[in-house]
Amino acid sequence: GGESVQGGWLEELAEAVQPWSQERLYGEDSVWRRILLGMEGPALMPMRLTIPVVDDRLPRCGWSKPLAMAQCCLLPAGAVVALLAYSPAAAVASIGPATSYLMVGGSLALGASLAFIVYSTSRRSEVPIYWCGPAVPAVGALAAMS
Repeated sequence: GGESVQGGWLEELAEAVQPWSQERLYGEDSVWRRILLGMEGPALMPMRLTIPVVDDRLPRCGWSKPLAMAQCCLLPAGAVVALLAYSPAAAVASIGPATSYLMVGGSLALGASLAFIVYSTSRRSEVPIYWCGPAVPAVGALAAMS
């Protein structure tokens, strides 16, 4: 209750992960440019879903509550999966499948807990104080490097 952002959660999430602006998509670019934009989208969407970006040039510094909650859920699990996928095979084999599943499950639980904290401490219509602080940009930078 008390949320005053137009549209529903899914519409806001879809708009936040959209890889291009409407002007860029429907501008007067050539057909080849539009084809390149179409190929760029599948690569950009996973990054938008996992890497928080604080941009002072965007309205509300790029804040989107549904996107922040999705990022909280997906970033820890994505980091663990990337760690397991890009580790040497001997290292992954030494920890065993049960430990791997436990690591992924624990990261999902951590992500769900973080998403609940965002859900309960923020509003869709207002940028929370922690969004523009040093922690979120630092997490975004670390996520971009992984």
